[in-house]
Amino acid sequence: MSRMLAIHHIDNAVEIVLKCIATKRGFKPRKAYFFFEELLEKIEGLPLKEQIRGLHEIRNIVQHQGDIPSMESVIKYKGYVEDFFKKACGEIFDVSYEKLYLSELIENEKLRERVSKTEAAFEKGEYKRCIELCDDVLMLATFEEADIFGSAGMLTGYWGASEELKRVISKDYPVTLTILSNMF
Repeated sequence: MSRMLAIHHIDNAVEIVLKCIATKRGFKPRKAYFFFEELLEKIEGLPLKEQIRGLHEIRNIVQHQGDIPSMESVIKYKGYVEDFFKKACGEIFDVSYEKLYLSELIENEKLRERVSKTEAAFEKGEYKRCIELCDDVLMLATFEEADIFGSAGMLTGYWGASEELKRVISKDYPVTLTILSNMF
């Protein structure tokens, strides 16, 4: 089962990168979304194109026929995909694969800066500090940038939620929780 899942996950990661490449180049899908073969056809100069096609064919066999790939196949395609990612990052996105971090994918400048600090703490082995910074990022994303509680509060008003639920999702409730958690 783990080899089957590995092939699925590796293929899925490639498909996500192919969609990013297509979007970067301004391609529009023929239907509601891109199909894998359509991406392979449209994207010119794609590194390791035949190996990526082979991976997708193996993924289809795993998914539709239930065949279990050999460990050698998993290792082979993992290597191809890593080489594909390295070339795609450098040649298409102009980013070094070795220097690619999650924070670089975040558009919101405030969140990107905070996530970058968590990555730096993690790289230094400062795990407690990293967790604290992750908590800060989560709070920033949830309450300042996205206002999850405010949005949920508006929706529950329309649905006629109970008074207890309205109290839990009020703007003051998260602040109260933070104050209480800091006391312990």
